[in-house]
Amino acid sequence: LTIHSLRNYGRTKKYTTESGEEKGGLCLTEMVYIHAKVMLVDDEKVFISSHNVNDRSFLGNRDSEIGVLVEDDEKLTVNFGGFPHECGKFAHDLRMDLFRWLLGLKEDKSEDNQIEDPFKAFDFWRKRARENTAIYKEVFKFIHATVEDVQQLKYISDYLKKPFEVNSDREYKRLQDIKGFVVEFPRKFLSKSWSHIHTMTGLDNISTFDSFFV
Repeated sequence: LTIHSLRNYGRTKKYTTESGEEKGGLCLTEMVYIHAKVMLVDDEKVFISSHNVNDRSFLGNRDSEIGVLVEDDEKLTVNFGGFPHECGKFAHDLRMDLFRWLLGLKEDKSEDNQIEDPFKAFDFWRKRARENTAIYKEVFKFIHATVEDVQQLKYISDYLKKPFEVNSDREYKRLQDIKGFVVEFPRKFLSKSWSHIHTMTGLDNISTFDSFFV
């Protein structure tokens, strides 16, 4: 199991005040939060749903949920780990579209060889996440202190007292080297803020499963 996050960046518009002072041009970044739930299984089945992975959704007597399971009659053959695998056309095409978008690959499909085989895509996904994360940390140095190292909620307010600005053209140009939206999940973030230690066993204990979770 590999867990990753999504992040994006942008820049505010530059302008000149009445006094002739240049303002704006700040580089900004924030996590991307997508509320939709999509599960793709072996390019064969697609489950698109409002369900959350918690008791509210799964007990059956609390929240009302709706989901659609798609199993395609139209088949095609794709390599899985170097071996031919028959999968559904809809599921495969959806995964490819999502991976191109999330990983910043060309829409003309010229880079599809990186992601068509899910086994190869697994390594490429993690590599792209590491590269993107490194650039974000390089430009937005506060990310390391606030996202990577803050293990208790009470310390988050500390960084809010320290103003920071990222507004140079050089830094913005560096951000343009980022491909897609995938970044590494900050596994230590608020790791010591749980009131009941037994409710959090740690992601390191479940890192041996070969599946994507975003």
